[in-house]
Amino acid sequence: MEMKWNSERLTALIDRAGLTQPQVALATDISLATIHGYCCGRVTPGLSSLIAMADFFAVPLDYLCGRCTEEQARAILANYNETFMALRRAPYESYLVSGRKPLNAGRYTEYESPWPYNLVDTILGKPIDWILNEDHLAALDQAMSVLSERERKAILLYYRHGKSLEDLGLEFNVTRERIRKVILRGIKKMRHPSHISALRTGMGVARDTEAARARLLELETQIDSLEQKLADHKAAVNEMSAICATVPNALARPDTSVFDLGLSVRSTNCLWRGGYDTLGKVIDAAEAGQLKGVRNLGMKSLEEILAVLYTITGKNYRRACV
Repeated sequence: MEMKWNSERLTALIDRAGLTQPQVALATDISLATIHGYCCGRVTPGLSSLIAMADFFAVPLDYLCGRCTEEQARAILANYNETFMALRRAPYESYLVSGRKPLNAGRYTEYESPWPYNLVDTILGKPIDWILNEDHLAALDQAMSVLSERERKAILLYYRHGKSLEDLGLEFNVTRERIRKVILRGIKKMRHPSHISALRTGMGVARDTEAARARLLELETQIDSLEQKLADHKAAVNEMSAICATVPNALARPDTSVFDLGLSVRSTNCLWRGGYDTLGKVIDAAEAGQLKGVRNLGMKSLEEILAVLYTITGKNYRRACV
């Protein structure tokens, strides 16, 4: 049997419950214009709206979707009043007796949940469907830590102790509207994305996630540093290769002057002042591991000399000199 929207059934449910369309819209988080369209038969509700209305009126989806006969519908509604009173009317009437009004911080329900669910509902903008544990309460404490002393006190008195805005106005010696704005400003502060994420996942999970992100950032920084060092090393190798390419093989004679090896001025001067004025002396010093002791000869110059020696002799003196 295919779905066939029956607007009369929704209208009958609203009438039986003694509610108005605005009240149903507010309670189900469906716009008033959309509820009106459903009741007139001009709009067919989607699955999410059907579930919201079926949950609110405590009836099966088949009843709203037209997937049952009128006889079956009457059987469904036979004990409807009792079911509705038990599931919906009790908390709503309790809300009416309390005389409290929604702060308009989030139009999600006609009555408030008990503390601390009412505050969490307001921060998230809709009723939560999970049980608050210690991690969630820690997340709520963390969110409230950003409040000023005045905002914190007002929010606790309103949400935790159930005081009305009029009572709070008298206690703070301000108008009702002023204390409402103080509470809404505090709610806005607690709606930071990090606080909302922590309230949904629990503070413990949020802390673990934050630690993982910090570790990931640390690893990314280390990778960037290593990549930079690798790039510098490649640049140095390319530079040495370019220098080595300028050294002719004819210079492989031991008595070749260091001035003819194509080394940089700094490297050449360090070798000359150290007494290594010919290629033969430089090679002997490299084999003996004495080059690293040459005065003022830095690591970059040493790398340059070793690269030139490798080009001329085909031997690697790095192990002896570095």
